[in-house]
Amino acid sequence: MASQIIATWTAFEAMTGDLWEAALNAKPAILAKLDGRNPSSRSKPGDDPKRIKLDYLYQYDFDLSGRMGSIFVREKRYSFDRLDGIRDAYREAFSVDGDPVKAIMADKALDVGSLVRNNLVHNGGIIDAAYASRASVLPPEAVGEIGSPILIDGELVAKINGPLIKAGHDLVVAVDNWLSSH
Repeated sequence: MASQIIATWTAFEAMTGDLWEAALNAKPAILAKLDGRNPSSRSKPGDDPKRIKLDYLYQYDFDLSGRMGSIFVREKRYSFDRLDGIRDAYREAFSVDGDPVKAIMADKALDVGSLVRNNLVHNGGIIDAAYASRASVLPPEAVGEIGSPILIDGELVAKINGPLIKAGHDLVVAVDNWLSSH
């Protein structure tokens, strides 16, 4: 049962990275601007988050059209293996008319899937203080005492994975709609 939660979250992470890359490749003139960038985000002083390596110009014969998403992914500008990184990437790219995309990125189902997956992978499903401190976002069945295991059954898997799969589907549809209308 735990592996189903882990696999669903892993599929969600991979899908969000691939979708973001494809969207930027399709509409780089708008999305690759990263206009929704928080000026105080994790960049270092003097670091320009929009700068690309000259090697990419040579590699692609000075034609970067349709490749901006791939370049940003290769440079690991965003971490698609962390929920905060996924949210940052979508917020910064979909700054123009991106409210439907941003609403999906704010969905509590993402917090639940990420939190439970991380606990299962990093703590072996044993509830710790960090997990317990975020219990308010969890289904009641996923909450327990610190030091006890998360009691996973089919019902809990469905409560976690169902909304996560729906959020993934809704994100694909929202991004597709955005691409079609821009």
